[in-house]
Amino acid sequence: MAYNTDELYKQALQEIEENTLFFVSDVVAYLGIAESTFYEHFPPDSEKSKAIKERLNKNAMRTKVSIRSKLHQSKSPA
Repeated sequence: MAYNTDELYKQALQEIEENTLFFVSDVVAYLGIAESTFYEHFPPDSEKSKAIKERLNKNAMRTKVSIRSKLHQSKSPA
């Protein structure tokens, strides 16, 4: 099956935002494609691959900050 890189990219960004994804493997699962297909369309050094990884990292950092904030504000030890 042939995939359109631009469509996969748009769908990947949408899935990352809607499902708070952290890992490329999660993106692959939500897109319903093989990991090899993902890397064919988004080689590690490509701008789109970097943008996808930045979004994933943004989600991870936002979640870490949220958890740490809740732990800090909690009156009971974790």
